[in-house]
Amino acid sequence: MRWFYKLKQKCEKYTIPNLAMFITFCMAAGLILVLREDGINLYLRYLAFIPSEVLRGQIWRIFSAIIFPPALNSIFFMALSIFFFYSFAADVERGMGQFEFNVYFFGSLLIGEIGCLIGYWVTGFDNVFSPAFAVFSVFMAYAILYPENQIMIMYILPVKAKYAGLLEAGIYIYMFITGDLYSRIYVAAALLPVIIFYMIAHRDDYIGGNPISNLKFRLNQRKRQKEWEDNFKS
Repeated sequence: MRWFYKLKQKCEKYTIPNLAMFITFCMAAGLILVLREDGINLYLRYLAFIPSEVLRGQIWRIFSAIIFPPALNSIFFMALSIFFFYSFAADVERGMGQFEFNVYFFGSLLIGEIGCLIGYWVTGFDNVFSPAFAVFSVFMAYAILYPENQIMIMYILPVKAKYAGLLEAGIYIYMFITGDLYSRIYVAAALLPVIIFYMIAHRDDYIGGNPISNLKFRLNQRKRQKEWEDNFKS
């Protein structure tokens, strides 16, 4: 991880402090916007990440896309979703560090947006990127950092964060397998930062410091164990 520490030394001054709160305010503004009669149309026309518009020079859409609230049903559930996002994101920001959280969140956002641009060049289909998948990656980071913490599924069912994270990951993997190109892009945007962060957070669990050597060690260990059991039986 030397490259990351070098990056941090050079770029830490550009860190957005209290990013979790900033994103929450943006989502709250988005909630107020979509409650307008023409709010969603205004979002799509001026703020959403739409590849063709970004390529025409509207680069602010790279960041303005995040104002869209993480749920679209009732006002109550939209507001509650924003509140829960802040509670998770604030804990993740404290656990990771402000610079790391900036890299993690914006990395997830950019992976999805770059994927949408590539999809547009390949298929010609102008798909709107949903920032909800970057929000999902924040929850997964929470499950990695605080696996034993209890959260509320659907706001009513208490369950440990690690189990909720596994359930969400299973749903997204299913979407990746069965979905179209853009579903796979969205899932990749959500899961790639999670996988990288998990490997970093658990690097001390790996033999030799990386998952490849860890896998080789485990396979060799099982092979030796089986050989020992076969010799014992004979």
